[in-house]
Amino acid sequence: MEELEAWFFASEAVLRDVCGAPTMAHPSPHTIARPKERLRDLSRGANRKPRISTNENKRYATLLELDACRRRCPAFAALAMFVEALVSEAGP
Repeated sequence: MEELEAWFFASEAVLRDVCGAPTMAHPSPHTIARPKERLRDLSRGANRKPRISTNENKRYATLLELDACRRRCPAFAALAMFVEALVSEAGP
């Protein structure tokens, strides 16, 4: 995976927010070259100015559909399992 922004392509909710219209999730987001730039290009409106910046990644992360991301992104699935193991070890 090139950049963490590739995970956003797994989520239709994030893409809808970026594009301003319903957009299908990518079946293999981890294969997208230069995902940060691709998101910026997708966000361009009629005036050709991008509507997003990487400063908004935190907001997009709140929209990320975690189950979809886990299914489509091997790196995210590995990270999720790692975090879940740490949480279960720490207990309540």
